Amino acid sequence: MAEKSASPKDRKQFEKDVKNMFDQMDKNGNGKVSKEEMGKLLRSMGVQMTGEELEAAMKKIDTNKDGQISYSEFKTFVMRQFHESSGSKEDQIRQVFRMIDRDDNGYIQKAEIRRAVKALGETLTNAELEDMMREADLNNDGKINYEEFVKMWTKKLEARATT
Repeated sequence: MAEKSASPKDRKQFEKDVKNMFDQMDKNGNGKVSKEEMGKLLRSMGVQMTGEELEAAMKKIDTNKDGQISYSEFKTFVMRQFHESSGSKEDQIRQVFRMIDRDDNGYIQKAEIRRAVKALGETLTNAELEDMMREADLNNDGKINYEEFVKMWTKKLEARATT
């Protein structure tokens, strides 16, 4: 089945939204976003990141490695994220895993789950977190690898489809 492409009007609106997001981060209006500006915006949105996590995010976006994010780099990153997230279910699950795995070590740990849930404006009790880990951590090593994550979400999606 062919995917419909966005109309020129939709594309222009999307680009306008991306530019507005960039301008929100670029507090001093110099056309570049520093790590500090990005950190401030994320904190204002309730997203708490360690210095290492913020550094990893900067490295993904800052393709010319000048220590700042230009609008072009930001737009390229957002477009890539958008296209990746509009792929297959497997691609979407992979994208969610990458978003939660903030330190990019290939594992999701309790603190990363708690941060992700908090970023969504939700809360998670310790018991709920333990239940989630027990369900997903199949090899009982205290962390969730990508394969375990896929199995957990595939099971959840299949259960949702049958109800």
